Amino acid sequence: MMWGNGYGYGYPMMGYGGFWFGEVLWSVFWTVVIVFAIIGLIRLMRGKRVWRRGALWGDGSALAILRERYAKGEISTEEYEERKKVLLGEGK
Repeated sequence: MMWGNGYGYGYPMMGYGGFWFGEVLWSVFWTVVIVFAIIGLIRLMRGKRVWRRGALWGDGSALAILRERYAKGEISTEEYEERKKVLLGEGK
């Protein structure tokens, strides 16, 4: 057995001729990249969820459905105003 300068043995504990600093920087770099990737994915997923509830697909609320029906011409202006007051708690 070689305990001296053989393969994998005999190197100083704090580096291979000064390359340890580069290895530490490389590890820190990849740690930062992974953390930012996770944060980005979380924000992206939250953004999509909010976007789907937004104006493109409608939010599914009764008021949004009422607005959509009024815009399509399915109900009159008077009926729209009356139902809107009821939904907002202003009626009766």
